[in-house]
This record gives sequence, structure tokens and C-alpha cells, in this order.
Amino acid sequence: MRASSVFALISAAVLLAAGSLLAEKPQASCPVMGGKINKEVYLDYQGSRVYFCCPGCKEPFLAKADSFLTSMKQQGILLEKTPNPQTLCPVMGNEVNRQVFADYGGKRVYFCCEDCREKFEAEPEKYLKKLKDQGVNLDDSPSLERFERGASEGEKHPEQH
Repeated sequence: MRASSVFALISAAVLLAAGSLLAEKPQASCPVMGGKINKEVYLDYQGSRVYFCCPGCKEPFLAKADSFLTSMKQQGILLEKTPNPQTLCPVMGNEVNRQVFADYGGKRVYFCCEDCREKFEAEPEKYLKKLKDQGVNLDDSPSLERFERGASEGEKHPEQH
């Protein structure tokens, strides 16, 4: 009975050590050539961003993408998700007008109309949470002010709010 307890403890330690070796880590090397990745050379593939050392590695990757992705997963490499830019108004859900925006908390939020921007300004955290829950990646704001208004005053949405 004592030997089985020692064996169980050793087994648990080995499993913990193996788990830490396979801990997820960001991609640092090219899946094709193994060189250091260049963050400007990438493909968005099946919802993930895959970086390469050079443009010449894209074609070989695509020819055997499943094999490369399996190998990366086995190595514990965590790929970045494909960016999801804001295309819909967080208030009404309509397509955004890039001329109508507010800068808040270092991020730029776009709206379909002036009315929606005003609603956002009244409850920014509510709408930021909605965008975050949708996985939207907001553009960085060029302004340090809490709110910066885009578009001219009086620009209204044709629909009733």
C-alpha cells in the first residue's frame, strides 16, 4: 500500500512537469522554416493569425496547413486570433459611418449616426462591454481626450431612435 502511494505521487509529479512543458506560448518561430517570425508577414487562416519568417513560407504552409497547425498545437503554441475590426454600431447594430466616432479610454468607437454616439456617451461602459463580448478589436484612439466627436453637429440617423 505504501509503494502504491509513492507511485501515485511520482506519477502526479511527472504529469505536472509534462503539463508545464506543454503550457501554451505565443508563436515565436516560423512553422515552415523555423526562423524568427516577422510580424509583418502573416496569413489569417481559419480564425487564427499565423506568422512567417518570410513571404516565401506562405505557399508551403497552405499546402500542408493542417499538418503545420497540428505540430504547432502539439508544441503548445498559441496562435493569435484573427483581428475582428468594428463594422457595426454598438447601439443600433447598423453598419458604421467612419466619420461618426467617439474616442474613449484610448480606443476609437464608430457609430452609424450622431444619435448613437450620444447614447454611447451617456453609457460608454455598457457599449464597450457589448463590443468586447462580440470579440471586436477597437482601433487605438489618436486622442488623449475622453471623448472626441467626429462628424458635424446635427448629423442624424434617418431611422427613428
